[in-house]
Amino acid sequence: MAQLFSLGSMTATTPIRLRISDKDFIEISSVQKFSDGSGYTSRLAVGSWPFSCADHHFDFDNLPRFTKDITKAYDRVGGKARLSHTYEKDFVEIEVLGGGHVAVSGYVIRYGPPIQELRFSFACDQTFLPELLRSLGQVAKELDGKT
Repeated sequence: MAQLFSLGSMTATTPIRLRISDKDFIEISSVQKFSDGSGYTSRLAVGSWPFSCADHHFDFDNLPRFTKDITKAYDRVGGKARLSHTYEKDFVEIEVLGGGHVAVSGYVIRYGPPIQELRFSFACDQTFLPELLRSLGQVAKELDGKT
């Protein structure tokens, strides 16, 4: 997608990370907020053994809402959070299920040519979520200039 909005001057150096292993992970890096506040742009890397995606352009809308939703799901041991953009098909979703199980899924598309698509999913338990929550908090501080 062509860049429609200018980017803010801040780029978060901390990646948003959920790493289960070297083969199963999500990492959203180089997060920047659009100057008009309408959303964010970043680079996405995903590992979902045996598939992977690296350095994929990933735009999304509401990082504070995603952070609130995943925090609530973690605290209540139930719920889901989705990071996506209203006008894009790409998404990352994390669902906290009963018994502390966590389902991670998503979809990325590269329009090419050639067009390439990846649907991914993997599972973990809730003990992996504190690292994700810490990285979300740090990215928010960096984007607000409070590092």
